[in-house]
Amino acid sequence: MSNVFDPREAGHYIAPQGLYERNKKRPFLGSVHCDRDTLVAGQWDEITLVYEVGGSGLADGAWLKLAFKFYSDWALFQTSNPAGPNYVSAEYQAGELVPGQSQATVQHLKVRFDQKGHERPFQKAIIIDIIDGYLNPGDKVIIRLGDRRQGGA
Repeated sequence: MSNVFDPREAGHYIAPQGLYERNKKRPFLGSVHCDRDTLVAGQWDEITLVYEVGGSGLADGAWLKLAFKFYSDWALFQTSNPAGPNYVSAEYQAGELVPGQSQATVQHLKVRFDQKGHERPFQKAIIIDIIDGYLNPGDKVIIRLGDRRQGGA
């Protein structure tokens, strides 16, 4: 048995031009950015986090977990009443593709809050499930904590 690569055995496959170089520059697991530098104690606010998928992509069935050190006066997050306080939402935004690259196939993001979703002291967790599809490197998941777009406080 030889370790020499023989393209005849692998078949004809060429990745879209520029895809490897672009993904090689990305952080492997991705990056998160927040629209706030500071928060005011006691103030109700909407916080937007933008997760950019890293060079590894996210496979069908994957999930994101945001764990919080929750020793504070924050009320618990909820995902069932968009018009209520502390509503958490997540939405998908496609990233730029290189010519010949396939679009992501994700159909839905399912958001849930779990009070014991992680280890102490970061027990409170928001979990976002990737449903029926995958995310490409460079795609974004926009997470709103205290989403007010549908009337939440």
